[in-house]
Amino acid sequence: MQRRFKLWVSVLATLVLAVAISTVPQVAYAADSVSVPGQVGIDQCPAGYQHSTGISVNATTGVYTTICNAPPNAADLLLQQQDADFRARIDAAQSVAQALSQSWNAANPGQQKCVQWGPIVHANGVSTSSGGVCANPVALGSGQTTPSQDAQDVIGTIPVLTPNQNIVGSAEPFYKEVTGQVGVEGCPAGYQAANGLSVNASTGVVTTQCWSAEAWSAYRLGGVAWDKYQATGGGYDIAAELDRREKLAALIEQAKQVAQAAADATPGVRRCSNWSGYNETGRECAYTFIDPATAPSPNQNSSGDATDLVPEGTRVLDAAALVTASSVKVKAAANTKTSIKSLSPKVCKVSNLKITAIKKGTCNYQVVSKAKNGKKSTIKKTVVFIK
Repeated sequence: MQRRFKLWVSVLATLVLAVAISTVPQVAYAADSVSVPGQVGIDQCPAGYQHSTGISVNATTGVYTTICNAPPNAADLLLQQQDADFRARIDAAQSVAQALSQSWNAANPGQQKCVQWGPIVHANGVSTSSGGVCANPVALGSGQTTPSQDAQDVIGTIPVLTPNQNIVGSAEPFYKEVTGQVGVEGCPAGYQAANGLSVNASTGVVTTQCWSAEAWSAYRLGGVAWDKYQATGGGYDIAAELDRREKLAALIEQAKQVAQAAADATPGVRRCSNWSGYNETGRECAYTFIDPATAPSPNQNSSGDATDLVPEGTRVLDAAALVTASSVKVKAAANTKTSIKSLSPKVCKVSNLKITAIKKGTCNYQVVSKAKNGKKSTIKKTVVFIK
């Protein structure tokens, strides 16, 4: 409570010139704060209460009072440190997620992968924070599209129920109205499938619509099924339509699984399965991301020498490296001239082939390699300093 009071008086200090707020008691506020009549400087506060001040104004009388605060006690300092640590861990988690999302997107141009972070738990064991980061997709080159390949087609062959043409609509209403607002348990027997409120705009009278199970199912089907059900007074066989839609949903799910299995076998290629059956057709597609951590380096062959360099101007973002050290060194490829440049000057700086952290966060840097044959590559990489 004491800490919240300190925050409150600080807010008062910023608002006093704009608006008069709250009546101020003419007594000491708490063990760590005292009030002094008028507006005084911090040096005029009582001894032991010269850590900070705030101004309060009595909205009725216009009388000013200075609130003199004592230095924070050990408990306050501990809580402040815990809050700072909590925010720092959130910032670090977000930085890691941002770098990872960028890595995935760079390995999969035209696609966007979001990375979740957290939960981060406060030292108090109660406050938690979590979220996700979706870095901007990396644009495909001019005239390029994501590779695509058809997967196996899926055809629905399981027979569906034949509509019963001999159903005769009953004379029973689709729903009954009950005066007032009631739950389904307050609806008449046989009309407890669902309920909804109805208000007469002219009289303001409220009633509850209580639906029968079959009529409610037909209403939820909507479209032609609901129209036919109403037109026949309940004589339309909704069981056959429900069966058709259930088998259609299973067919679509099967096509999704086929597309996903094909995509898993060919990361980086969009795979699509065409489906048909039950009077409908469609297409389901899936894409499996290329993992930047396992993707081959664009500027190295299997021996590790930089002889197979990517064309000049190419930008590739590798998976982010997480480090607790304050600096890292970039290893130059054999038989090349290598230089680096910081793309995050507020987070990191470079000297020769060494990257040094200025503060915690994500450091993007650029590595330029030039081989003896004149071929040049420019690669963008990321390191996250977490301490």
